[in-house]
Amino acid sequence: MIDFIPPVAPLSRTRIEEMAKSILAKHYPRVLSRPTAIDVVDFCDRVLFEHYGIACFVDHLAWIDGTEGLARPDRVVLIDEATYRAAVEGDGRSRFTMIHEAFHSIHHSPQILRAINDQRGSLRRYRKNQVPAYMDPEWQANTFASAFLMPEQPVRAYLAGRSAASPLSLLISQKFRVSEKAARIRLGKLGIRNQ
Repeated sequence: MIDFIPPVAPLSRTRIEEMAKSILAKHYPRVLSRPTAIDVVDFCDRVLFEHYGIACFVDHLAWIDGTEGLARPDRVVLIDEATYRAAVEGDGRSRFTMIHEAFHSIHHSPQILRAINDQRGSLRRYRKNQVPAYMDPEWQANTFASAFLMPEQPVRAYLAGRSAASPLSLLISQKFRVSEKAARIRLGKLGIRNQ
């Protein structure tokens, strides 16, 4: 768990949803019209570099307190080798981690780099409980990953008319290849009861 974080520019959940939808519309427009899992490996390996100038590398990171991925301010995303392999195999948590780190690099790295430069090499960090959620880079990255991997309209379309033989979060986790926990949280944010 991260105890200290640098506050970032405020973003509402609505704005983050719009950002995710815009990026999907640009690179994977079909996922906005039909429920499907996004190819996160393609996004991190190709799209990040070709369209955002961000390099994604696989490295051994688990030795850093079990770190699965991190975004450096120099527009580099590092993904732990085991996390990358698991994402290739469709593991929901690993796929979420890759998109979470991608958002840090797309949106937060420029802010962090500016802050470091403005403060002559240092970065002010605060206890997580002192930073409002809308300025918390971890909350923003989680919100983005959720909206990117489970876009609202395809989620609603997929669930329309489905019987609740299984918890809805299980159906969503299987269809969009995310963890059941992530699906449960997403459904809650969308106001959909997980039956």
